[in-house]
Amino acid sequence: MVADPQFVNPTANDFRIKNKSVLRKTGFNEFDYSKAGVYGADEWKKLAEFDAAVARRFDEAVIRNENRKK
Repeated sequence: MVADPQFVNPTANDFRIKNKSVLRKTGFNEFDYSKAGVYGADEWKKLAEFDAAVARRFDEAVIRNENRKK
């Protein structure tokens, strides 16, 4: 299925859906994104913490890969 989701105002980053019938046809269920994220035990939440060293290594790998393409 290809359909325009008819976002409320995507240029203003408002990606709420105006036409709910499109959602029903695809089987998508809206959810409360404010409840998304990691919650629960401290050990579990710690696994989701931002690791600057991992992010730096990732960025370096992307740069190396991009330079290989040139």
